[in-house]
Amino acid sequence: MSYPFFEAMIAPARAQPQIWRIALGTILIGAIYFAGISAFFAVMTFLSPSQTVLLNAMNGTTPFGMMLLLSTFSFMILGTWAALKLHGRSFVSVLGRPEMFQRHFKRSVGFLFILMVALMFMPPWGILSELNQQYPVLKWAAFLIPAIALTLVQVSAEELVFRGYLQSQLAARFKSPSIWMLLPSIAFGLLHHDPATNGGNAWMITLWAVLFGVIAADLTARSGTLAPAIALHLLNNLSALLVVGLPGVLSGLALYTLPYRADDPELMSYIWLDLVAMGLAWATARWAIRA
Repeated sequence: MSYPFFEAMIAPARAQPQIWRIALGTILIGAIYFAGISAFFAVMTFLSPSQTVLLNAMNGTTPFGMMLLLSTFSFMILGTWAALKLHGRSFVSVLGRPEMFQRHFKRSVGFLFILMVALMFMPPWGILSELNQQYPVLKWAAFLIPAIALTLVQVSAEELVFRGYLQSQLAARFKSPSIWMLLPSIAFGLLHHDPATNGGNAWMITLWAVLFGVIAADLTARSGTLAPAIALHLLNNLSALLVVGLPGVLSGLALYTLPYRADDPELMSYIWLDLVAMGLAWATARWAIRA
């Protein structure tokens, strides 16, 4: 399959496409990210009045803790900037042409938001009766704006690494999409593999993340910008982190939670529904960047 618009992101990567640079850049991203997190939580440990506050921040089980956790993804953005320097690339080069980025982001967010609202009113309606409300709506709305901003930081960081840096650098080195689309998507999925939290659902959730990565990779290649991938990731995470989440870890910002934990076998039916919704979101985002 030909992706002519993707050339805008590949061209700057062709100057220094060596595999060793990609490997070193990936290590650099990970090192800066984990060093930043370690320093962040070291400071938190020193300043925290109790271990409970620190634990909530690490697990994202309170609004404040979840926002702190999301803010740590800024270290991933810093790591991506450092990795790009190894290739002599500017930060903007992984975003795509600025005017196209803005256009695609606005259209993708608008189309996907309409889809998200529509899906909330589609069957199976029985899901709504099973939800547990965590906060009064007004209390939840009070931290909505910073929560959205920090979720944008989180999803932008992941897209910059996997669909921006890795995908474009691999595409500069290898012609086949089966390499530059699949390898970053598999890495993205494996980083979501968490048997300790997800139990028997772990591999299905990992597969979901791999498929999400492939869809985001396709949207990036089709548009020649990171905009639709960031928009898709943003609307997905806003839905999962701020609207309806899973109880326990990462639930601190959710207005509602499902009655099942991440390791509950009953959750599998919701994962299948989410796969269907992801397919609809893919088609919607593709329509948005074509319109």
